[in-house]
Amino acid sequence: MNAMNSEAAQLWENAAQQMPGEIVEKINTGMQRMIDGETPYSPLAVGQTAPAFTLNNFDGTPRALSEYLAKGPLVLFFFRGDWCPFCNIQLKHYQDNLVEFAKYGAQLVAVSPEKPDHSTVMAEKHRLTFDVLYDVADEVGEAFGVTLRVPSEHEEVLTQLGVPLTERNGTANWTLPVPGVFVIGQDGKIASTFVNPNYRIRAEPEEIIAALATL
Repeated sequence: MNAMNSEAAQLWENAAQQMPGEIVEKINTGMQRMIDGETPYSPLAVGQTAPAFTLNNFDGTPRALSEYLAKGPLVLFFFRGDWCPFCNIQLKHYQDNLVEFAKYGAQLVAVSPEKPDHSTVMAEKHRLTFDVLYDVADEVGEAFGVTLRVPSEHEEVLTQLGVPLTERNGTANWTLPVPGVFVIGQDGKIASTFVNPNYRIRAEPEEIIAALATL
């Protein structure tokens, strides 16, 4: 296990020791339901054309997929929100590897269903220098096939822990993206994918760099 996922595993181990057993059981049960496909999703595959989109970044500036691809390949990753500690680890590690991505002419763009005011706080916290886009009602996540309905166990836990997901996302839908990374070539074709319903495991920067090296 590489650095990022090792950090995430340690975080979960520490958190599970501090939380009530009932909550840990609910989290694990919901996770297993996602892994078993009980909350279905169908991510786009390698070779498919990435669907066009235009989304606002956290300061309200519209950004289009075509705009990014005009400059080079794109590393597009979907994350759940500022409230997710595993997403925060991922964002931090990706920011630390921007120079490595840039060696292949690639830009990095993050997409989340969380409203921009939360993204702004997160961007400042991690000193992010790449775009974080607001995916209203998970529409782009749906187009890429990574949106799923939150398991009932996780809905209960998030409510218990004071994470008002619908309020933070600005929608009545209890949906989130499966954390996933799509490496998209300048031709608009998906060159590599890293999508895992186990949100504690994310695409390591080294895996993304290896994918970029094949373009």
